Amino acid sequence: MQTFPCLVTFIVSSLMALLAILVASFICYIFRFQIKLKLYRCKSRRDGYNSISNKGYVFDSFIAYSYKDLNWVKNHLIPKLETQHHLQLCIRDRDFRLGTVFSDHITENIEASRTFLLVLSDNFARDKWCKFQLDIANHIGISRGDLSIIPIILNDISFSSLNESIYNVINNTDCMVWSEDGPASELFWTRIVECIPSSYSRNENHDSSASFSIQTFDSEILT
Repeated sequence: MQTFPCLVTFIVSSLMALLAILVASFICYIFRFQIKLKLYRCKSRRDGYNSISNKGYVFDSFIAYSYKDLNWVKNHLIPKLETQHHLQLCIRDRDFRLGTVFSDHITENIEASRTFLLVLSDNFARDKWCKFQLDIANHIGISRGDLSIIPIILNDISFSSLNESIYNVINNTDCMVWSEDGPASELFWTRIVECIPSSYSRNENHDSSASFSIQTFDSEILT
């Protein structure tokens, strides 16, 4: 007769434990980006920030963009900045190594870049991975002291999509607005090039005409 109450107690305890695990997992999923950022900050405080500036940067600029704006990056940004002006850009859909944790890729490549170029759009503002990249860049910029954040506005951003980090960039920085108009477009690219120090003279073997091989790091899939 005592077996049944014990069995009920065991089942109830197991269900409660399972429910606690599910709730904890759900909370971790909802706040996964904030958790990753906190972990990165704790790691940088523990280990100390090891700037690679003494070794030389790998990239002139890390390009943060929404996957939905990839065609603009391929058709406009890369031909202008890499092919024409020989800047070395970090493009996640081309330069990230397969088989490595995506958040680690973001951190390592921002640290390896002289500047951080934001391709702001409504797509960017709605993409949590894009916001994560901006938060990491802000932290690295404070830690390193010499990471310039360069914002360009590709198209209008709805107010409901803005978070604090993006709002602060738009409100406190002289943003460059993309235009297909001839004179305005020329001024747009001229200002961007002036903001990104080139390492081309030190890296003459850089092949800016290399083929663009898409690795499909789709942020919607990676969430």
